[in-house]
Amino acid sequence: MISIESSFWTQHGFGIRKQAVAQLCYSVKVHNVVFSQEALRLFSKLRKADRAFIKEGVQVHLAEGDPKRTSRNKFRLRRPSPHADYELRLDQWRVFYRLRDDSVEVVLIGEKRGNKLIIGNEEFSL
Repeated sequence: MISIESSFWTQHGFGIRKQAVAQLCYSVKVHNVVFSQEALRLFSKLRKADRAFIKEGVQVHLAEGDPKRTSRNKFRLRRPSPHADYELRLDQWRVFYRLRDDSVEVVLIGEKRGNKLIIGNEEFSL
């Protein structure tokens, strides 16, 4: 959509000269994010601040962003795993997920401590 704002141009000393001001309009595709029973159990055991942080990260990177797109903190697992296909890194937190048709299924949530992955108070190996 393009509109001409004549009042803007006259207020800023451009006289009667008019130029088109382009308005950028775009839509964001939002993916449906579903938590598995295990992910919900793990999520509910976290502190409130950690839950809010993870929820915001999942919304930004998986729901509103492209879950397939590889970045430094979001990528496909290098070795095949029966648990998940992708990993999202949010500071010390790890969110493991799979893509199902048009939705994203979060399957595990864990915390990275040093070189160990802790899921549900136990060391976990993918």
